[in-house]
Amino acid sequence: MEEETADLEPGESEKFTVTLEVGEYEIYCPVGDHEHRGMRTTITVS
Repeated sequence: MEEETADLEPGESEKFTVTLEVGEYEIYCPVGDHEHRGMRTTITVS
């Protein structure tokens, strides 16, 4: 599953809801090289 927000300007935010199965998921920023600069994390759903 892949979900994205629209591109946001500094100071803007956006919310969305996803339903996740049990497991581990990677979340990252797809803008430019942000993912490679550390804008990523992993969450675990139990």
